[in-house]
Amino acid sequence: MPLTQKQIDMRSGHDGTFWRNVSKQPDGKWIWTGQKNTNHNTVDCEKYFYGEFELVSKETSNFAKPTRVHASKMAHRISLFLTYHRPVPAAYDVFPFNGDHLDINPENLWIREKKTGAEVSAEKFFEVANDNDGLMRVAA
Repeated sequence: MPLTQKQIDMRSGHDGTFWRNVSKQPDGKWIWTGQKNTNHNTVDCEKYFYGEFELVSKETSNFAKPTRVHASKMAHRISLFLTYHRPVPAAYDVFPFNGDHLDINPENLWIREKKTGAEVSAEKFFEVANDNDGLMRVAA
């Protein structure tokens, strides 16, 4: 399910809750310092950490014993959403091209189409998407 602007606003808000978990480095990396997760599915998946951020918190409809439900999204995807104001579809992986899996600087992020393995920078991905009137296509 793609992120909505409302979901992002609920968590990042005016005070920038999301961005408080980022440490900007002199070398251009934006290192995620918040919650981390190794449970992800990418083409070259290994046991390394990616940043994770909780977006939604709600209670189930079980009136006898309501349970809190949390939905988290990868920090890379949220960083791109906040930068380009559009979600990356689930058919694509987002990864830092420099190999530092905690780097969420949009300038360092690339997008890989899961089906074909085609890779392109996030900047180019969204540029192509805008040129195609909303179609998310990776230019090979």
